Amino acid sequence: MKFYDLVDYILNIILPENLNCFLCDLPISKNNSYSICKGCFCKLSYIGDGCRICGKPIKSDNSEYLSGFSDDREYDEIQQGCDFCRKKSFLFDKNISILEYNEASSKIVFKYKYGKKTFLARVISDMMCDILDKKHSDVLTNADFVTFVPLSKVRMKERGFNQSEKLAKYICERYSLEAVELIKRVKNTKKLYGLNSSDRKKVLRSAFEINPEYRNRLNGKKVIIIDDIFTSGSTINEISKILRLNGVFEIVSITFLTGEYKK
Repeated sequence: MKFYDLVDYILNIILPENLNCFLCDLPISKNNSYSICKGCFCKLSYIGDGCRICGKPIKSDNSEYLSGFSDDREYDEIQQGCDFCRKKSFLFDKNISILEYNEASSKIVFKYKYGKKTFLARVISDMMCDILDKKHSDVLTNADFVTFVPLSKVRMKERGFNQSEKLAKYICERYSLEAVELIKRVKNTKKLYGLNSSDRKKVLRSAFEINPEYRNRLNGKKVIIIDDIFTSGSTINEISKILRLNGVFEIVSITFLTGEYKK
């Protein structure tokens, strides 16, 4: 057991969840799901109608978007994608995101990644798995490998844990799978927050390589990539490029948050 996993385990014993809402700190019932109060939960926006490729929410009142569809809307979504991804050449097959990025949901990730509240890995993974069970039950059960977005050694030292790895491990625990490190980060890239898609691509170029342990084991396989946020898709796409070069047949990313596409 890694040191930060041991600390997380001890904290979960001496500081049990469901005493207070982790977002607003109001007292809550022990029966509350996800250690969150009803008021804060209502501020979260689950993605009911997501693009079949990038997973970003599709707004039914977006007349410009809907005008591009034939009567068979589902067919067109699969073939063309939404306004965000329709003209992009993604190397992954699809992304599935659970919540829309807003003030409440982003606060969850911020507390998890930068507030050292590692117990939120369990909360976030439970939220992800509950939706996967309802809407995408076959995605993980048909996977050959489940992996995660790796951190550089420098970022790992700063943060103390890899948020995507912890999510992947908890999700795999739910489905009796194993999270493995298929990809290694070989370049310490600067933070991507605030960068546009083009700059993100430049920063991530040559940042990843295949884990030699799996180099000859991926041909024709289906791989799931776990991460916390899908923004432009640049990180998942760069990792997908390495996986494709090593023979992976199908790639699906599963992320906690993604934002609505706005021109």
